[in-house]
Amino acid sequence: MLPENAHAMTELLMGVVREGTGRNAAMDRPVAGKTGTTQLPQSKQFSGITGGAKDAWFVGYTPELVGAVWLGYDNTDSKHYLTTSGGQYPALIFKEMMSLALKGVPVSEFKRPATGKSNKGNGNKEDKKGKADKKDKNKDKNEKKDKKDKKDKKDKQDKEKKEWKGRKEE
Repeated sequence: MLPENAHAMTELLMGVVREGTGRNAAMDRPVAGKTGTTQLPQSKQFSGITGGAKDAWFVGYTPELVGAVWLGYDNTDSKHYLTTSGGQYPALIFKEMMSLALKGVPVSEFKRPATGKSNKGNGNKEDKKGKADKKDKNKDKNEKKDKKDKKDKKDKQDKEKKEWKGRKEE
């Protein structure tokens, strides 16, 4: 994986903790992570149970450490299931675990790639022109598709009218 892509992924996963489902894992240092919840199967065994889950996860990392928390039962049944999600208890446990493990460790930031590149382009006129050209091409493509869809719909309606007329005359 390119360093720029890894950095972009870290930025996205920091957003999960900063403003998404992983807010319970937020600490006084940079944290990136992902929540996960496996819903109960839609089967007779679990009918009547709402909001139940088989598994709840939080996997995250700081610039210094990586950690994962899983909650669940080896054998899930109608008496053994979770009523939480990955953003709740697993994220809180992750935060506690990492806080203890990093106690006394100076806060550091995720390192940016040495290339200085990012996936967002470098903001120069050529990048902006390229994006504008691509946007125009997509707009043209969408307009052509819309026209074709309208024509196909009209053709189908005309065909159905003819078939309907034919049935009425019989």
